[in-house]
Amino acid sequence: MRTLLLALVAATLAAQPVDRNRPPDTPSVRAWKLAPVFETTLPNGLTVVLVEDNRVPMVTMRLVFPCGSRRDPKELPGVASAVAEMLMQGTAGRTGSQIIESVDEIGGSMSAAAGSDQIALSGNTVAESLPEFLEIASDVVRNASFPELELKVFRQNRRQVVARQRAQPAYAASEAFRAIIFGDHPYSRLAPNPAALDQLTQKALEDYRDKFLTPNNAYLILVGKLPARAQAMKVVSDQFSSWQRKPVVEIADPAPPAAKRRLILIDRPGALQTSIQIGMLAAMQRDEDYFPAVVSDAMLSPELPADARAEPSGLDEAGIFAIAMQEKTEAAGDALQAMIGRLGRMATALPTAQELTDAKTAASSAFLLRLESQAGLAENLALLKVLHLPAAYIESYTARIEAVQPDEVRQATTKYLTPDNDTIVVVGDASKLQPQLQKIGTFEVFRAK
Repeated sequence: MRTLLLALVAATLAAQPVDRNRPPDTPSVRAWKLAPVFETTLPNGLTVVLVEDNRVPMVTMRLVFPCGSRRDPKELPGVASAVAEMLMQGTAGRTGSQIIESVDEIGGSMSAAAGSDQIALSGNTVAESLPEFLEIASDVVRNASFPELELKVFRQNRRQVVARQRAQPAYAASEAFRAIIFGDHPYSRLAPNPAALDQLTQKALEDYRDKFLTPNNAYLILVGKLPARAQAMKVVSDQFSSWQRKPVVEIADPAPPAAKRRLILIDRPGALQTSIQIGMLAAMQRDEDYFPAVVSDAMLSPELPADARAEPSGLDEAGIFAIAMQEKTEAAGDALQAMIGRLGRMATALPTAQELTDAKTAASSAFLLRLESQAGLAENLALLKVLHLPAAYIESYTARIEAVQPDEVRQATTKYLTPDNDTIVVVGDASKLQPQLQKIGTFEVFRAK
C-alpha cells in the first residue's frame, strides 16, 4: 500500500506543469557553526588558539607573525620573503636537511611563507606526534641561522625568479597597478630590485627576525585531534614558554593616495598579447560595506571573459578590487571598453532578485568551501588575527551576505567599481594599442623595464 501511495504522489508531481518562465529556486546556503575555540595567552605574550576537529587523526598548525613585506625597510624590499624562505634552511642545532628529515619521520609537513601582512610557519602532523612537531616549529622560528651558503643560493634563485616574473606582461601590469594605487605605502612593493637582493645579508635577516618574530607578536593556531586541554597546553608550554618576549616597534604607514583615474600604457614592442588591470582600492574586511562589495564582485565574476579574473584582495590596511585580463592585442581596446561599460551599468542599475540571489549563493559557497579542511579553517582563524577581525566574523559571514540589499550592492559598486576613479594599466605593443585606446582617454606611455 505504501509503495502504491508513493507511486501515485510521484506521478501527480510529474504531471504538474513546470513554469519555464521562472528561474528554478536557488537552495539557501547553510549556516556554518564554528567548533568551540579556546584562546589563551602565555606569560611571554604568545597567543594560543585551539580548535578540536576529530574527523581525521591529524593536527594542523599555523604559527603566524603580523609583519610580512609591509615591514620590509623601504630601502630593502624582499627581506620578509627571504626570512620566510630561509627559516627552514638551518638552525643552531639542525641543518636544513635535518629539519626536513625530522618532520618527515613523524609523518608531518612544514613550510614557511610571507605575505603582505604576515609571515606564517604552516604544517600538519599525525596527532600523536604533536609534541615532536611543535619542538621542531619552535626551533625553526626561534633559532633560524640563515646559513650563508644557502642564503647565497637563495639570492641567485630569487634574482632569476624576479627576472622571469618581470618579463611577463601580466606581472608587469600588477606591479605598476599596485605602485600607482598604493603610492608610498609599503603595499606598493611586489618584488625586490637587483640592488636590494645584493643587500639581503645574514645580518639583515637576523635583524628582521629579532624585531618581528617574537612570542608577543605571534599567534599559534592548532586545529585537529588534540589531546585534552590541560595536556595540549602543557605540550605548547613545554616548547614555547621559554621564548623571550621583546618590544615590538609600532610603525605608522603612510596612507595610500586618494582614488583618481590613472591611465597607464607600458610599451612592449612586438607583443602579441596585451595584459590589462583595471581597479582601485576597495573595502577592507572589517568595513561596513565589505559584504555588499563581496556580493557586487560575485555578480560581476560570471560575466568576465574566460581569460579574465576578478581579484578582490583583503589586506590589513586596505582592500583592492582589480580585474585582470589577457587579450589579443588587436582586440584589447574593445575588450577594455566593454568592461568599463559593464562596470558603469552596475553602478547605476539595481540588481534583479535572481542576480542578487545567485551572487549571494556564490559568495557564501566559496567562503564555506574554504573552511572545509583543517588547513582552511586554520588559515581563516589566522586571518582573523592578522586582519584584526572580530571573533564572530566566520560564523556570521553567510548571514551578513544574506542580509545584503539591492541598493547596498549598487552603492558598493558605485564606490568601489566606478570607472571614473579606476586605475587602468595596459601592457603591450603601444604602436598597435594607442589608436584603440584613444576612445577611452589619454594614456601615459612608459617603456617596459
